[in-house]
Amino acid sequence: DVAVDVHGYIGGTQPVLANGSQVTDPKTGAALTLSQPNYYTFTGQAGQLMSFQAMSASVTAIKDPVDTVLTVFGPNGQAVAFNDDQFEPSDSSIFDLTLPSSGTFTVEVNAFHSTDPSFNDPGAQNYNPAAYYDAQHGAYELFMYTFSAYNGTTSNDSIQYTPTSSA
Repeated sequence: DVAVDVHGYIGGTQPVLANGSQVTDPKTGAALTLSQPNYYTFTGQAGQLMSFQAMSASVTAIKDPVDTVLTVFGPNGQAVAFNDDQFEPSDSSIFDLTLPSSGTFTVEVNAFHSTDPSFNDPGAQNYNPAAYYDAQHGAYELFMYTFSAYNGTTSNDSIQYTPTSSA
């Protein structure tokens, strides 16, 4: 069993330009810069079970959360798993990924972005110009872990239920 916990930050310095002009955050007036994803590699074996979590919004100690997106690339460079948002928060998780081959895998942690124009419309419910311009920045924690399960006995496992009367 192996577990890795990495503290990361999605940032960037390349200015966001629209029609040749620097784009600024309407709330703060700060210049927006493009998000730069982070990459992590590990060596895995075919059939190995792996799980990944990029936690940000759900970690209360993180004061500048980011909406994370996870992609796992196989040794051939092709995406083998992707997740943008788990059940409730905007964090991303990939659970129980069975590695399809042996070799070096790459995990990309990126910030959510969308070309949906409503993200750049101040009257829209999901208004978020940083997401529209691919300029979200923030901290996250990446958890990567594997485990092996085994049967401690050589016999079949069983569960028995004995009803009780309620008399």
